Amino acid sequence: MREAILIPLGILTALAVILVALYIRLLLIIKDRTNTALNLVKRHKIFLMEKAANFFGQESKGMAQQRGNGILILTDKGIFFEMWLPKKSIQIPLSSIIEADKTNSFLGKTKLRPLLRIHFFSERGIEDKVAWLIKDPDKWIFRINKIVKNL
Repeated sequence: MREAILIPLGILTALAVILVALYIRLLLIIKDRTNTALNLVKRHKIFLMEKAANFFGQESKGMAQQRGNGILILTDKGIFFEMWLPKKSIQIPLSSIIEADKTNSFLGKTKLRPLLRIHFFSERGIEDKVAWLIKDPDKWIFRINKIVKNL
């Protein structure tokens, strides 16, 4: 009877240890990706930062993209995004931004909250769009459009 209790208890303990190890690994990845983004912008003036922005994709890459969380930073040079998993970086110079606005969905995905959408010209001069779910899209829209207007 005692073995019947010890075996499941051992399995649950092993699972708990594995989950804690995975959680710690995830925290280390998040810290590393955040530090990478902050190092990229350390010489720039940071206007806004969202430490847990949910990336909805880039229009030119199509609908079969993976969404993911990461750090989103608006500086005096542009928008920088560093996704936690999978590793992905996006940099949009201010001079390439057309405008920022809100949308309720992007590439067929929605979260029932407004998304920040950035219209910009790619390096090839083609208009493109990206979107993120962030806490206060209105604040970002106002700031981005004000900066772009004054370029």
